Amino acid sequence: MTSACAICDKHRGVGPLVGPRVFADDLVVVSHRPPLPGEQAAVPGYLFIETRRHVRSLSQLEEHEAAAVASAAWRAARALECELAPAFVFSAIAGRSAPHFHQHVFVRPAGTPDAVPWNDTDAWGERPLLGEQNQ
Repeated sequence: MTSACAICDKHRGVGPLVGPRVFADDLVVVSHRPPLPGEQAAVPGYLFIETRRHVRSLSQLEEHEAAAVASAAWRAARALECELAPAFVFSAIAGRSAPHFHQHVFVRPAGTPDAVPWNDTDAWGERPLLGEQNQ
């Protein structure tokens, strides 16, 4: 059953935005980005940190929610560095289309050419995809 909110649906495990969940509590949900349309597999190391409460911006978070988001982002970045040994881990707060605050935490894979923009690893045709790391 879907609702009017795609992020609430995602948190319930329903809809096209669902990706593997990494962590969840009563304030935030951390999940992997699912494959983009046309992709057979997702890029490893792209996580979303989303509030459970409907709130559009960082400034609208309560202090305890901001602390939960910050802690989740810090833990996500450390885990990505440990597991993937990327060239860099980025974090960005962007997006106006969802009624849930969300923060992106994502890697720049080691070996990414300098010509690939920092925020567009998807533009790199040779980017690693999940399931390919151990091949």
